[in-house]
Amino acid sequence: LAFEKGVKEANLDVATKVVTIKYNPKKTDVAKLKANIVKTGYDADDVTADPAGYAKLPSCCKKDSKMMNQ
Repeated sequence: LAFEKGVKEANLDVATKVVTIKYNPKKTDVAKLKANIVKTGYDADDVTADPAGYAKLPSCCKKDSKMMNQ
């Protein structure tokens, strides 16, 4: 998200596993942001993670890891 035009800030709440994004709607939109998130291997609301992106995630960041289930 750091390289997405229009993104001003992105914050992850580790406890809830939710990312909050502040962005300029003149430069990007929700669909583009979700597309970038799913490419990296994570679900974005109603859009399921891209399998190729998910496969590239380190084991600690996958849904079945102990770290993600805390």
